[in-house]
Amino acid sequence: MIRRYSLFLILAVAAFGPLLFSPYHYDDSIVIQTNELLRSFAGIKELWLGHIDHAHEMDGTYRPLFLTGLALIGRIFDFSPIVFHFASIALHALNALLLYVLATRLIHLSPRMAFVTSSLFLLHPVQVTSLAIIWKQSDLWVASAALGTLFLLFQFSRSQKKRWLICAGLLFLGSFLIKESPMILPLLWLAAEPIFPKAGRKSRFVFVALGCAVSFLYYKELCPRVPRPYDSEPNPSTHLQYFSTQLSVFPYYLRDLFWPDALTVDRTIYVPAALTATGAFWMAAAALMVGLLILLAVGRRSRTAVAFLWGMLWLAPTSSFEPLSILYDETRLYLTVASVSLALMIAVSRYRHRVVLSKNILRLAMAAPIVLLGMLSFCETARWKSDRRLWEATLDVDPTSARAHYMLGYLDDMDRAYDDAEQHYRKALELSSDFPNPRLNLGILLGRKGDLDGAAAEFTRLLSAPPHWAARGHYHLALDFLYRGKPQEGLLHLEKAKRLDPTGVLAAKGEKIFSSYLARPKRVR
Repeated sequence: MIRRYSLFLILAVAAFGPLLFSPYHYDDSIVIQTNELLRSFAGIKELWLGHIDHAHEMDGTYRPLFLTGLALIGRIFDFSPIVFHFASIALHALNALLLYVLATRLIHLSPRMAFVTSSLFLLHPVQVTSLAIIWKQSDLWVASAALGTLFLLFQFSRSQKKRWLICAGLLFLGSFLIKESPMILPLLWLAAEPIFPKAGRKSRFVFVALGCAVSFLYYKELCPRVPRPYDSEPNPSTHLQYFSTQLSVFPYYLRDLFWPDALTVDRTIYVPAALTATGAFWMAAAALMVGLLILLAVGRRSRTAVAFLWGMLWLAPTSSFEPLSILYDETRLYLTVASVSLALMIAVSRYRHRVVLSKNILRLAMAAPIVLLGMLSFCETARWKSDRRLWEATLDVDPTSARAHYMLGYLDDMDRAYDDAEQHYRKALELSSDFPNPRLNLGILLGRKGDLDGAAAEFTRLLSAPPHWAARGHYHLALDFLYRGKPQEGLLHLEKAKRLDPTGVLAAKGEKIFSSYLARPKRVR
């Protein structure tokens, strides 16, 4: 197994190696690069209390074990991105090995077919996003738990030794400290039941029932107690609308799996405030598909149906405690790629004997997709070389991405290309008028350019945003009044910012600026 893992690791490094030198991207800048909680023992305690970052911008999920691991690795290696990226690639190779073991022992594929299955999963271009964003490494860990628990349940079925069940239970419970997605694992175990050996079935059903109970208690008891981000506001949608909209994204996922020519880090698909006809259609279609797969799995003990069923279940929206305002995330496909690869290889192994091919042609036919996917993945890593390339590539795929315009505006702002930055900020607000990030930055930029009235107008519009952003609107309005020589009006806004920002950071900064201003000697005319 060590040699097999080494081979998978070499293939992964060959395909995704450029990601080792990729900087922090997307949420990594908040969760890792500037996150003070990862850099102190007091911060570790905050992680286990449910916070994600010191500014509480990313709160709303519970991932203490994952973040503690990032903190330990970061403190040892000085938070170098290359170490985190290598850990993701190494973990990805481990998942490919686990898939190989399941394919040979549970699915009964030949070693050659199992190797192709794992290689397709390993090298698919859609995996680039999961490996490039360190925050998404949690998906890789949960996938390890999914594959690992399936293997441990299979080992229990063969040996009838309770220690395998205990190990599976501990792995299942521990994975809840990494991400919320393990809630779906009991359904994966149940879907695998038709292809498990009959021995130990009663114990497995009890185990599945206990797993469902743990998932239910986790969702009902722990989720409501997790701290929410300061900038959050009640989502008008319900879980039903969120789930139906997630299903409506399915055509995008199919395209990414079978024709990965338009991968992107950001494609905004808003959750509607009410269940739409399109959403209802996709819910009915998904229910019909799952029902058909269950009939094939149970009635015919079809391994292909079980593999596809795993992939369908994995797409269930379990990565958040509450409906999100937007949803489209290619990292959801991480384990679905394994499911589809497994189903395809099962079908190929079943019908390949009907086609007479020489060994050399057969080897070429098996090697060609592996080489092609590896080359595509290597090319796909190019857009992650810098933030600018990433967001320019995003606009090439989806010109309506407000976040891409905002990020490009931010990069232009840092490069002092203020006119270009202003254009991107305004375009982002045109695409999404309630997007607070570009509004705040646009106000600061206009103030820097001397347009105080324009800046004040943008800050005033922020006052109707969630508390996190309204506090920043009041803070900058306070500074605006101070610069205009009206400190009393400014102090009123500063007091409002203080009430809206529980961290006290804005109040401390503002009070220091105001104290310095008021302490200056008055000019005598």
